[in-house]
Amino acid sequence: MNENQVVKPLLSVCLITYNHVKYIREAIDSILMQKVNFSLQLIIADDFSTDGTRDILLEYKAKYPDFIKLILQSENVGARKNWTELMTSPDSKYISYFEGDDYWTDPNKLQKQVDFLEVNTDYSICTHNVSVMFYDSNDKLIRKVEWLGQEHRETYTVNDLLMYGSGGATCSLLFRRSAIDPFPEGFKILGGGDWALQIFCAEKGKMKYFKEIMGVYRKHSLGLVSTTKSTIIYKEFGTDVCGYFDKYFNYKYNKEISYQMYHYFYPNLADAYFENKNFTLYLITCLKRFFVKIKYMF
Repeated sequence: MNENQVVKPLLSVCLITYNHVKYIREAIDSILMQKVNFSLQLIIADDFSTDGTRDILLEYKAKYPDFIKLILQSENVGARKNWTELMTSPDSKYISYFEGDDYWTDPNKLQKQVDFLEVNTDYSICTHNVSVMFYDSNDKLIRKVEWLGQEHRETYTVNDLLMYGSGGATCSLLFRRSAIDPFPEGFKILGGGDWALQIFCAEKGKMKYFKEIMGVYRKHSLGLVSTTKSTIIYKEFGTDVCGYFDKYFNYKYNKEISYQMYHYFYPNLADAYFENKNFTLYLITCLKRFFVKIKYMF
């Protein structure tokens, strides 16, 4: 990678961060190691980190002033607003997105994905396999698995994503900027950013999935999923997102969405309500799942 590139980039790498002081160097270094034959830039949005992350960002910015663009929030604005500002910043043809506690392992990752999209114009987005690293509260690695997703296949359509869920880990996403231009209004209300992003992109073209492991998705005690209540994950990031897209597509994919709700979100949300001793919402969720079963005989 040539850090002195100043021409309009073909690709913008969008990196979001908040209090990732333990991980942010590895994330940035994994971008700097990329071997590409096109111009790119790195845009980093920091949501007012207080753990030293910002000092590291300024250090890299001083070293690569033309390559790195920083979005430094003057106060904590929240993940959604920080994400929206980040994702609406690029004017490049392609965007690659990931979070500050993940990193890439293949130096040819970006080249492989861009090469594919350049040739296959009927695809709007591509993802790839990653290693999922599980860490305990002391940051000790306790387990490592492959990210297989809900349905392991090489090509996804919007139907597949609505029916089976995410087609790739967040750190694997690379897509055409035109797929989210104009920026979808739904992002202003949706909690599930990366899955919704895949769906909006797949509305404009197919999704390619590379089976090669080209990155690491880190799951640790300070990560967003680990620090978010399970009821919020399965409702705001799950059933609410499903409900939004059901209306968005004018119920064209109601069966696919209902399949996802029946097999994944409703049972997990019901379990979460039961664990929290919210038995009223537990029963309501179970009834909703039952009526879906009656309607489609899943």
